Amino acid sequence: MTGKQVALLDGTTKHVLEDTSMMDDSSASGGDDQLNVADMTTDDIIRSMIPQILHTNKRMEREIHAVANRLTSLEATVASNEDNICAIDRRVASIDQRVQQLETTVARLAARNLDLERHSRSFNIRLLGVREEAKENTLFKTMLAFKEAGLNPDHVPISIAHRVGKLTTDKTQGAEAEPKPRAIIIRFVRKSDVRVVLNHKEDFKKRGYSVFQDLPADDVAEKKRLQPLMTHYATKYRVGFRAGKMTIHGMAIDIPPGPVHVPAPGVYPHVRLLAESLAEDCG
Repeated sequence: MTGKQVALLDGTTKHVLEDTSMMDDSSASGGDDQLNVADMTTDDIIRSMIPQILHTNKRMEREIHAVANRLTSLEATVASNEDNICAIDRRVASIDQRVQQLETTVARLAARNLDLERHSRSFNIRLLGVREEAKENTLFKTMLAFKEAGLNPDHVPISIAHRVGKLTTDKTQGAEAEPKPRAIIIRFVRKSDVRVVLNHKEDFKKRGYSVFQDLPADDVAEKKRLQPLMTHYATKYRVGFRAGKMTIHGMAIDIPPGPVHVPAPGVYPHVRLLAESLAEDCG
């Protein structure tokens, strides 16, 4: 029977007796470690694990520190990206505002340009049906067409007359067909003479000619859209087209954009609205 001193966790030591009488030769030669572990107390086992636990704690602290650093870096990146996004948003908002301003300016300039074009074209008419020849005197041919329609060219002085558009051929007439005569743009010295000539539409038509207002492309498209409605009202009222709007007895009628609804025969709602508007103005 032998003994040994074992250190306890509270700092004291304890003498532990060991019985060596039961040890056989094999345990004596190779089982010292097994005997020591088996005879260790709980305090001994815990004490033996402390270095490993401390090592593991330090490793975990290093890993946690690395993760914390990574999180800090990510937070800084996110904050930087948020600042960049805010700056981009402000830039986009500024650009959007500028684009809206430019769109407003462009729309205003387009409207102004359309008004100027309408004014310039208000001195013009288009004459169709006049045979076209090489090296022709277009002004002379125009004056002849006026005389045939019963108009004295001296009473409606012309500033200039010229052909416009491309030469086209009626394919149904075969390869030998002559090109269709192009329209003649006639510009008068006086704007009032445009109405004088247009009032002779039927006289021109009897001679195989056609005369039309010279309109901007936008107004041509709008007149085409309103044509069914204009035809409906023309059966009873004096209908015209001016500055992109249908007129009834010279008064402009606002027609909403989109498909045109033609009233039933004998129904003229816009005239009623026009009468109400005139009554309000007179009141």
